Amino acid sequence: MKKEEILAQCIADVKAGRASVEDCLAKYPRLRSELEPLLKIALAIEPPPDISPSPAFKARARARLLAQIHVEQPVTKERWLRYSLMRDPFTRERRFKMAAIILAIVLAVAATGGGTAYASQDALPGDILYPEKTLIEDARLFFAFSDETKAETHLQIADTRIEELSRLPEDRSRFVERLMERYRYNLERGLDFAEQRIEQGGNASGLLARFQERLAHHQEVLQIVCNQVQVEARHAVRYAINASIQGLERACRLMARAHLENAARRMNQVSEMAQAGRMDEVAELLEDYDEDLASFMEAAGETEDVEALLEQARERLLLVFDQVLATVPDQASSAIQNARLRTMKGFDEASEAVGRGEGLRDAWEEFELDWEEFLPQWQGEMEPGSEEWQHAWEEFKREWNRFRFELAPPLP
Repeated sequence: MKKEEILAQCIADVKAGRASVEDCLAKYPRLRSELEPLLKIALAIEPPPDISPSPAFKARARARLLAQIHVEQPVTKERWLRYSLMRDPFTRERRFKMAAIILAIVLAVAATGGGTAYASQDALPGDILYPEKTLIEDARLFFAFSDETKAETHLQIADTRIEELSRLPEDRSRFVERLMERYRYNLERGLDFAEQRIEQGGNASGLLARFQERLAHHQEVLQIVCNQVQVEARHAVRYAINASIQGLERACRLMARAHLENAARRMNQVSEMAQAGRMDEVAELLEDYDEDLASFMEAAGETEDVEALLEQARERLLLVFDQVLATVPDQASSAIQNARLRTMKGFDEASEAVGRGEGLRDAWEEFELDWEEFLPQWQGEMEPGSEEWQHAWEEFKREWNRFRFELAPPLP
């Protein structure tokens, strides 16, 4: 775990009463000298009051700030002088001091709800306050410690770029390309952090649902704006549309992976409850597992990589079932064996449906109905998975399909 994630976790644990400062320091003895002062500072900061200034106040603050900026002289006026300072042997110290100043400004703005932040929130590329707006965004990313918060923040910034594009005056088309570059960057980084959350065992399904919803909106806005901007700027918007389409496809694939990992996590919980003898919770968790698997099928069906996702799911869950069945007591083994068999049969049916060009979600729902009809007839009479059982399953499918065909309404 990264240092900033450890710090964020410690702050959350102390504020929630799950641990004391000393508990956290004892848990990470190698980081004690770094963690202790940061924890004390973070815990000493009081949350800011809920301030909602009036539109008149924001307008006055913006006007005063703009007037003050025009009066003040810039830090370095000549480009050659600025370049020479960047190459100065004391550059490192100068940059450190500047970072400290920026950090102090950001903290002050965050703590007081300063007028500068309010004045810059509606700024567009080309406005004098636009750099202030992007600085605040960078600060939000700096203070986003968890992968989920980083992903959310990048998505919100991508939203902002789209909103700015929709309001950008026609005479500022020169900013469109840079605006869309920033949009693509934040979109890709946000999905990177969402993927990282999945890889580290976090539940990212809710996060990815927000990505899917916002990306669909982005594409609608971009399609409209593409016909409104000047001709020379349209290639940048079209590039952003492609990035958004690819981002949505990636979000769908990640959503399938997220539901798959939820199913694997649920099966591991089944193992824990079974070993603890809590069989009533085992039954509930197996139902939740079925829902996770159905959600995986739905998400996978919305991607172009259905077959690859099905194979990945098969390999992942086979490994989980092998581990679980090696540890659970006999009283839970039968239910888990049934879940394993049902899962693998379902993957077989889904793969065949994909080969026939059928929708994966409909195929999965149809399989679940078949299974619910079949299982009570043969449960307890033969060993699940045996050759006799397989024969009964194939015979049942033939009979069931013939039955449904007879009930089907005649074609017009």
